[in-house]
Amino acid sequence: MQVDAVEGLRTTKKRATRTQLITAARRLTVEHGLDGVTVEMIAAEAGVSVRTFHNYFPTKDDALVGDQPELGDEEAARRFVAGGPTGVLLPDLVDLVDPSRTIDGTDPSELRLVHTVLLAEPRLLARQLAHAMAQEDRIAGLIAQRRGRTAPDAACRTVAAVVGAVLRAAFTEWVTADDGSPLRSHLDACLAVAMTELGPDPAALREPRPSADLEYS
Repeated sequence: MQVDAVEGLRTTKKRATRTQLITAARRLTVEHGLDGVTVEMIAAEAGVSVRTFHNYFPTKDDALVGDQPELGDEEAARRFVAGGPTGVLLPDLVDLVDPSRTIDGTDPSELRLVHTVLLAEPRLLARQLAHAMAQEDRIAGLIAQRRGRTAPDAACRTVAAVVGAVLRAAFTEWVTADDGSPLRSHLDACLAVAMTELGPDPAALREPRPSADLEYS
C-alpha cells in the first residue's frame, strides 16, 4: 500500500512538471515568438534544469505542442466498427473521437494560449495539422471496417475529413467563447450543423450494421 502511495505521488509530480513545462513554453512563445525562445528559457521559467526538460521533451517544439488528444480507446473503436453506439455514422464518429473526455477540466486560459501560439507560428500549425491528418487516416480506416471494406475509399476519407472539421470548429468556438460552457456542448452544436447542412435528412446517414462475424483489427 505504501509503495502504491509513493508511486502515485511520483506520477502526480511528473504530470505537474510536464504541465509546467508546456505552460512555460507557450507563454514564452506568445511573448517572444518561437525563434526567441530557448530550452534554457523554458526550463528556467518552469523552475527546473535543462536536463529535467529533456527528460520530458526532446525539443522546445514538442513542449509547445504538448499532449495531443487521441482517438477513443480500443473498446470504443470496436464498438464503432460493430455499428454502435447509435447506428448513425456522424454521431457515432464524434462519440469515438470526442476530445472533451480529456480536455474538459483543463484551464480554458491554457487552451486559449495554445490557440494563440498555433495561429502565430506556422511551423507548429503545420505540425498540428499533420497530427490531425494522421488521425483522419485512422478514422477513415475505422469507417471502412464498419462498412465491411478492406481499405478506405473516397467516401470514407471524406466523412473522416468532415469529422475533423467538426472537431476543429467546435474547439475554436469553445476557446473563443470563454463562457465556461463545456467543449461537448460546442461539439454537439457543430455536429448538428454538419448533419443539417450536409444532408437533407440525418436518417440518410444511418447505416445497416455489419455482419456479426466482422472482426475489428
